[in-house]
Amino acid sequence: MSRYSEYVENHVPKPPIVPTDWEYVRNEFDDIIDSDIISGNKEGRDCYPQVRKTIRVKHKGGTLHASEYIQDRRNIAPHVIQFEYDWQYDPGNPEAIWKFHYDTLHPEQYWPATRHFHQHDQPNPLKTNHGRTSNFAARNVCAVLETIRCYMQKQPKLRRQS
Repeated sequence: MSRYSEYVENHVPKPPIVPTDWEYVRNEFDDIIDSDIISGNKEGRDCYPQVRKTIRVKHKGGTLHASEYIQDRRNIAPHVIQFEYDWQYDPGNPEAIWKFHYDTLHPEQYWPATRHFHQHDQPNPLKTNHGRTSNFAARNVCAVLETIRCYMQKQPKLRRQS
């Protein structure tokens, strides 16, 4: 393990993560969210403790499918124990998805430096076969939407240069 991997393991925040305030997200990202945040997503309906939301991104920016798995026990504040934020960035291609995940389900051979926090975008539906890259910062829906916002702001400039 590299020194930086040790740093990540020992110092980068891990769950528990606070569950998302969806009304706050809607207001904060009004510039890129098209209409309301929809209850439920491609995985199923929104049914606590599995919170599932669909966010349509303006300017043909695709759809963000958000899933948070909440642990809610008596005398302990509710917190996210697993998340999947899947951005289907090309509306014409359902397999064009950039995934930001936290889970502990996959074998160690697939772990990047950030272990269970990872991203991947391969269009293979069998997630166990995906290579994963480290996810140092996009660990909640606000960080993912911020990433999408930055990407979308740069896209027209990138197209003009090519």
